[in-house]
Amino acid sequence: MSNKNSTITVAILGGGIGGLSCAHVLVRQGFPGNQIHIFERNGDIGGQARSAWMGSPSLPGEYCCRIVGANYNTLRQIMREIPTTASKTVHDNLVDVDDYLLPKANGETLRINGTVLRAHKCE
Repeated sequence: MSNKNSTITVAILGGGIGGLSCAHVLVRQGFPGNQIHIFERNGDIGGQARSAWMGSPSLPGEYCCRIVGANYNTLRQIMREIPTTASKTVHDNLVDVDDYLLPKANGETLRINGTVLRAHKCE
C-alpha cells in the first residue's frame, strides 16, 4: 500500500481460512490493521478449519478435516508467517498422513494420502 495513512476501511466477510488469509496479506502489505474488519457469523473464527474442546472429558476436536496438498503453495507460505508461539508457526501444525481411512455413508471407505491441518496435535 502506498498510502499508509489511508482512510479506506476494509470489510472481510467470513473468518475462515480465506478471510483470515486476506487480512494477513493486507497487513503484510502495509494496510493498517485497525482499518480491517472481519465479520464472522459464528462465535469463533477459523471456519471449518477451527478446532474446539469437545465432549466429556474435554478433548481437542476438529470441525472438519482439511487436506493441505503440496501444491497449496500460497496457503503454506501464509501458514509459515503466522506464529503460534515464539518458535512455531501455524504450518508446524500440519500432520502428514500417509494412509488415512474415512468411512463413507454408503459403507465404503475413502483413502486419503496427503497432509492434514490440525490446530491441536495429539501425541
